[in-house]
Amino acid sequence: VNKAFPIGGGLWVGLKPQFVTQNPATQFHYTSDVYEVPEASAPKLGLRSSVVTIETNLAPDTQGVLYALGGYSGGLAAWIENGSITYEYNLYTVERTRVSTTGALPTGKATIEVESRFEPGVRNGPAEIAIRVNGQLMGKGRVPRTTGYALSGNDSFDVGRDSFSPVSRAYRDKAPFAFSGQITKLDVRYTK
Repeated sequence: VNKAFPIGGGLWVGLKPQFVTQNPATQFHYTSDVYEVPEASAPKLGLRSSVVTIETNLAPDTQGVLYALGGYSGGLAAWIENGSITYEYNLYTVERTRVSTTGALPTGKATIEVESRFEPGVRNGPAEIAIRVNGQLMGKGRVPRTTGYALSGNDSFDVGRDSFSPVSRAYRDKAPFAFSGQITKLDVRYTK
C-alpha cells in the first residue's frame, strides 16, 4: 500500500466551498485607490448577502464603474452611464442579469447603496437586488441563478474601475471605464 489516498483530495475544496478558509471579517472599508484585489481576498459579493455603500458626488455627466468583482468570464459590477446606475450579475457568460435605476439621479453629494440578498442555505439560488440613492429605492430586480463558487479564477475586485477583463459587455469598449467622479469611500457589510 503506497498511502496515496485520497487521490484528488485537493478537489474536495472545490466541491465543498464551505471548507475554504475565509476572511472572518463581516465589514470592509475601501477608498477609490483600491483596485486589483485578488478575488480570494475580496468580499464575497457574489456569494453572500451584503450592502455596498458608496459615498460620492454626482454630476449630470458622471459615468464609470463604481465597483467590479471578477471579469468577462464571470463577475458582477455596478456602474453609472447615461444618468442611470446599472448592476450586472454575470453567471459565467451563460446568463447575464441587469438591474438598473429609473428616474433622474440627484446631483451633488450622494450615498449609493447596492443591496444583494441571497436565500440562506440555497446554493445557486436566486438573489434579490436593490439599488438606493440617498435612501430612496430607485431600482430592484432578481438574479434568477447565482454561483456557489468564485466568479473568476484570475480576475480582481476594483473600486472606481474594472481593471482587467470587463464584467459587462455594456462597457467593454470603454474598459477599464474609470469612474469620472470621486468616490470618497466604499463600504461592504455582510447582512447574513
